[in-house]
Amino acid sequence: MFVLGNLLACIFWGIVIALGVTAIVFVLGAVFTGGRLSPLAYAVLLVLFVLAAVQGTLLSGGLYTKGYVDDVEEIITPLIPDLSETNLQAVAASYDEVQNAIIDEYPMLLPLLSQIDLSQLSSYLPQGGGAVATYVGNQLRALVTDYVLRRVYWLLGFMLLATLAVVLLGRRHDRADSVSGYDSSTWAYDGESTSYGSADDY
Repeated sequence: MFVLGNLLACIFWGIVIALGVTAIVFVLGAVFTGGRLSPLAYAVLLVLFVLAAVQGTLLSGGLYTKGYVDDVEEIITPLIPDLSETNLQAVAASYDEVQNAIIDEYPMLLPLLSQIDLSQLSSYLPQGGGAVATYVGNQLRALVTDYVLRRVYWLLGFMLLATLAVVLLGRRHDRADSVSGYDSSTWAYDGESTSYGSADDY
C-alpha cells in the first residue's frame, strides 16, 4: 500500500507537471504566432503532454526517493557492527544483510543500490554502521540527484523542441492562408472584370 500510494502520487504530480509544461509551450506558441496555432500544433502539444507526463512522473519518483535516504541511513547504522580490519569477510556479509534490509523496506531503491561504488566501501566498513550509513547515503543522494537532473533536462529539451515546432507550424499555416487568400481575391477580381467586359460590349 505504501508503494502504491507513492506511485499514485508520482503519477498525479507527473500529470500536473505535464499540464504546466504544455501550458507554457502553448502560451509561447501563441505569443510568437500571434495566437494563430495550426491544427498540427495541437497535435504537437498532445505529444508533448504525454512525454512530459512520463518524465514528470519519473521526476516526482526521484524526489520521493531522495526523501528516503535519511531512512536508509537509519536502517544501516544498527546493522553494521564495529569490526576491525581483520573481520572484512564478516563486514561484507553484514553489508549483504544491509542491502537485503533496505530492499525489503524500499524495493524501489534496488536499481540505485546496484550502482553504488563499492570500491571504497572496505575503508568505511570497519568503522561501523555510522560510517557505512554516511557513505551509502551520500552515494544514494548523488545518484538520485543525477537522476532528477536528467529528468529536468529531458523536460526542458521537450519544451524547446515543442515550442520551435509550434511556432514553425503556426508561421507556415499563416503563409498558407495568405497565399490562399491572395489566390481567392485574384480569382474574384478576374471574374468581376470579365463580367464588366461583357456588359460594355452589350
